[in-house]
Amino acid sequence: MRAAQALSINLLEPLCVPEPPRYRIKYVKKIVENLSNMDKSLVDICTQVSLMGNAQPLASDQVIQDNLQAITRLRPLFVEFNKKLALTTCGPHRNINAVKEARKYTKTLYVEVVNMIKDTESMWSKLLLAKSRQKEADIANGAKEYDSSEWKGV
Repeated sequence: MRAAQALSINLLEPLCVPEPPRYRIKYVKKIVENLSNMDKSLVDICTQVSLMGNAQPLASDQVIQDNLQAITRLRPLFVEFNKKLALTTCGPHRNINAVKEARKYTKTLYVEVVNMIKDTESMWSKLLLAKSRQKEADIANGAKEYDSSEWKGV
């Protein structure tokens, strides 16, 4: 009976949960802020890629090359995004709800933008390949010189 009384007394004592240190709160806020900044950058990139539009059959070779180069210039940014996202998955802060939710949103946005870029790059690459094959076919069919003036820039 004494054990039961001791157990009930211990259960009734107030539970002391230590407050997280201030530096930890500031650190978590900084992580969430960094993820938010990444979100803004990803939205900006998404806008840039959207402006590239759909590959137009009449697009000049220069327009196609410019779009493919613009996509290539975005690749280093995604390496950095990956590193930053990886940093949020380690350390004691990784299980804090604010960090988990911000990371989840950023990761989802990241994947969507990467897929959009892959699709856009594929589209422009296919158009470039099709135009190259058309040039080769024209030359093989007797065209003395490929006349690029018929391809008007879009």
